[in-house]
Amino acid sequence: MLKTAFALPLLLQLVLAPAQKADTERLRDIRTVFVADIGNGERARLLKEEIINQLAQSKRIKTAASADEADATLSITTSQSAKNMDRFLGSFGNEETRIGSEVKTVVKVSCQLATRRTPALWTLTMTSESYSSKSEKDARMDVARKLARELLKAIDQDRKKTP
Repeated sequence: MLKTAFALPLLLQLVLAPAQKADTERLRDIRTVFVADIGNGERARLLKEEIINQLAQSKRIKTAASADEADATLSITTSQSAKNMDRFLGSFGNEETRIGSEVKTVVKVSCQLATRRTPALWTLTMTSESYSSKSEKDARMDVARKLARELLKAIDQDRKKTP
């Protein structure tokens, strides 16, 4: 009888464990994502909202209001740098071409999907050179679309693998 008293809770734990929310270890298990704050400014807030909208429109991933409610957390960081680029100056047909220099601002966006057990389940890095937009709003939408598309593609590819 004493052995049964100890075995019953263990058996119940094993049977009920799959019904509880487990720590996610694979992309294929991701169903809900929490998009962490990107920064304090208005631009950061708008980018976060656009990313949430893109994920919600896919209807394949739900977004959560907190990290505790989600299978994974999506963190995004941005950085800005300057890059000197050679620029050819001269008119068409002019044999004399001069070379000048132009300073170009490069924005880098780094994304990382993490779970409680896996700190870097998926990563993506984009630079402003990988999306060409004329306005800040268009650039924000391009980043959000590309991030959502690449994340969903990675999840789909992982789901197609055999378990």
